[in-house]
Amino acid sequence: MTMLNNNPYLKAKGLGSYGAGKVAGNYASTQVTTASPQKLVLMLYDGAVRFLQSAKGHLERKDHAAYGENILKAQRIFIELKKGLDHRQGGEISANLERLYDFVDYQLGIASIRKDASMVDEALKVVLELRSAWGEICSRPNMEEEVARYRAGAVAAG
Repeated sequence: MTMLNNNPYLKAKGLGSYGAGKVAGNYASTQVTTASPQKLVLMLYDGAVRFLQSAKGHLERKDHAAYGENILKAQRIFIELKKGLDHRQGGEISANLERLYDFVDYQLGIASIRKDASMVDEALKVVLELRSAWGEICSRPNMEEEVARYRAGAVAAG
């Protein structure tokens, strides 16, 4: 963001700091609205990792309010991920993901109350594993086609 704030082109256009934030916000908004559902999940995992790492930093600095805010943001991501699970199509995988999401949410809830960095680390470890696995899936060359074929087969069978 600092690079955007100091961008002479943006300043010349009269965008200044506010404009830089607006440009960055528009860029992020475009990324979200144009991403595939699979990429959105990856972005959510990335956000959770960012919030948990930030929470740990705030806890080290004894900024308990910011710590709690970041824990809550990560928990909200997992609530949304859980809402997005399709147990009918996802079967056992969906059930396993739900258990992992519940574990992360529980760990973070207790970590928030106890101000316990080790519990945040445990949750972060799970999130990083999920992110890594999902990243591999998303990097497959034919991922979009595989998902479309899977959905077509599930719809035809259902």
